Amino acid sequence: MDEVDTYISEGRDPSILYMLPRVHELYPEAACRVSLIYVSRSLDWMRKLDKATLDTLGRASAVHLGEYGLAEVKDIVGYRAAEAFQLGAVSEDVTDFIARTSVDYGGVRYALELLLEAGGQAELDHATMVKAEHVRSAHALIPKGVNGAYYPGELSLHKQLLLRGIINALQARNEPYLSLDDAFSAYRIACEEYEREAEDKDSIQTYLKDLKTHGYVLLISGDDGTLVGIEFPLERLAKTLKQSLKQALQLAE
Repeated sequence: MDEVDTYISEGRDPSILYMLPRVHELYPEAACRVSLIYVSRSLDWMRKLDKATLDTLGRASAVHLGEYGLAEVKDIVGYRAAEAFQLGAVSEDVTDFIARTSVDYGGVRYALELLLEAGGQAELDHATMVKAEHVRSAHALIPKGVNGAYYPGELSLHKQLLLRGIINALQARNEPYLSLDDAFSAYRIACEEYEREAEDKDSIQTYLKDLKTHGYVLLISGDDGTLVGIEFPLERLAKTLKQSLKQALQLAE
């Protein structure tokens, strides 16, 4: 279960954490065939569970995974380049350049975005190899959130719907900002579009703060209250968001 801490912090039903470890009681044949791994940014989510659920989880071993360093990022970029590009199209020097450029912009996630965009720049040039200048051009084009390249798939379904609504409203109005009420209305319209029940305003305000923390939106305090904006090109983010929303909706069914 990935992002289990986000699942719990957003007030989702924790009963699944009670039921899954007990699946063998319903299906004895599954007793030796089900292993549960919970992925989270910290163990704080466990403090929000009741005693019965904690007892059901039983003894758990935690493995702390540190952030990737330069060597790991370079290794991953090299592997992906070998899988996705023609042999020899991405030299070791360029792989190293991508890795070093990406370390301060989110690490692996940004590095893979940079590799993809640099490949696109090389195609536009009808080049047979990705060159350092292609990497530089790609680096200049990629919007950079707090955690590097944007990746809406990391967001929960309703955060994605909120972001979709904000983008739609900003594009329709051709204005730099929305009021909080306008952002909430845009979110409700997005929920109707995707046939999902909208959550309350308090939840949406929390989601907006999270989107700001991750670099997706701007929250600006003014005389007329808080305004919501996005500082990077809307079309690019909208395209990526459309695909991630499709996947999130499929998983939610």
